[in-house]
Amino acid sequence: MTEHQQELKKLAKQQEYALQLEKVKWVQRKQELAFLEAGQHMRALNQLMWQVPNIAMAITGGLWYGAANLHAQEPRVWVFAFAALADCMTVITLWRLRHLIQKEIDKQSRFTAERAISDRDEGKKCWIKRAYTAVFSFTPLVVRCWTIVLLAAAVVSIFGACNAEKFSTTPAPLPTSAPSKPSQGKSPVSQAVIKTTASSSVSKKSP
Repeated sequence: MTEHQQELKKLAKQQEYALQLEKVKWVQRKQELAFLEAGQHMRALNQLMWQVPNIAMAITGGLWYGAANLHAQEPRVWVFAFAALADCMTVITLWRLRHLIQKEIDKQSRFTAERAISDRDEGKKCWIKRAYTAVFSFTPLVVRCWTIVLLAAAVVSIFGACNAEKFSTTPAPLPTSAPSKPSQGKSPVSQAVIKTTASSSVSKKSP
């Protein structure tokens, strides 16, 4: 083999190595972009999840205040019922957002070796332990706390809808008194006027 052929073979190996290196770089670049995108999605979902309870509290408080200031009872019932429905829908929205955030967390965890270890340990657990962990795990603690608060607000709204007459800031109308019966004969005022005129006439006649 001549020296020229050896150089060509060496150049071919270098080019092949460079192509393999570029492929590895491109794969790592795609993984980096996917990791950054998953982080951006998770931050956006987390920010949205913290905004939802504040919106629910504002809506519930406004509806309660408006219902308490209504004079009619039937509109008050509908307002309390809508507040209870809004609180229940907010609970569903929170758990849906938490599920999406967990998906993004799982995507980011795939880039680390800890995920593989946790998956391997999770697979070794008995199905009873996995079910117990899924039911009684307090991992989404914030969502569980907001769920308790919103469900309590929904219960109060339902109680207000069932007892709308007790949730009102307007005073109850006073009972109207029965009209007084006209007294027989002359009233004391008219009798006093008659006595006064009679006494004045007598005093004029006297010398």
